[in-house]
Amino acid sequence: MVTALVPEIGYDLSAKIAQEAEKTGKTVEEIAIEKTDLSPSKIKEILDPFKMINPGL
Repeated sequence: MVTALVPEIGYDLSAKIAQEAEKTGKTVEEIAIEKTDLSPSKIKEILDPFKMINPGL
């Protein structure tokens, strides 16, 4: 799921978020909100599974 963030925040930060999520048990969304300048609503939009499997809809 974190790969959806790569175009917005880059590979390095996305990888750090994934590692922290695995280590702490927090969600990718929670950590992305803490570690990026993106708004919570933008992060929710990016991480929306429906949009990942149905791009452009």
